[in-house]
Amino acid sequence: MTAFANKPAADAPYALHGERIADLGYSVIPCRPGSKRPGEFIAGNWYGKFSWSQYCDRAPTEYELRTWTRWPDAGLCVALGFNDVIAVDVDTDDDAMRSALSAVLPHSTVTKRGEKGFTAFYRGSRKIEPRHFDINKSRIVDLLAYGTQTVIPPTVHPDTQRPYVWLTDDTLENTHPRDLPELPDDIADQIADALEPFGYFAPTHITRVSDGLGGGIWRDLNTQAL
Repeated sequence: MTAFANKPAADAPYALHGERIADLGYSVIPCRPGSKRPGEFIAGNWYGKFSWSQYCDRAPTEYELRTWTRWPDAGLCVALGFNDVIAVDVDTDDDAMRSALSAVLPHSTVTKRGEKGFTAFYRGSRKIEPRHFDINKSRIVDLLAYGTQTVIPPTVHPDTQRPYVWLTDDTLENTHPRDLPELPDDIADQIADALEPFGYFAPTHITRVSDGLGGGIWRDLNTQAL
């Protein structure tokens, strides 16, 4: 539970940007302040929203959008899978790893940054499932597909207390999902192959990613962000 926030609802990220992003075809839902997860504002307090995954299958209704724009400090999350939207997080400073990953990941026209790393947005079929890739117990890549979500700018990052930022001129506010670059259905296998020389071993049992946290790629964007 999060107590009533200080910022007026009209200045909240969701109030300022939510409806415009939804109009373009994204299933954008409120992010609970001080977290990276969907939430709801009830009787003056913020709570986690456990039923958020329904928005991976549908867009918010007009009533929901009007309600959410009145919630103080509401951030922005995008429920992935709706309209085939997918995100890929790459969170490594290793130049060789980033080069190997950029060889298999199409260049993304829409990219954002939180505390570190990057999140790149794509479209892809339901054959692509959420998956994470760890090397030496460190998260390197999150493939965020149907059933996951990701926080988008200008939501305030809970750790840095600074807003997430777009690193490209194209954002989810001016790019339709159909115009995002497309990922191949075997992208998870391609990512695994790219990381294998660095010590990645595919687990015998693939664990589905349950939420949408992560980073991103491309050194020129990293330089720009820094």
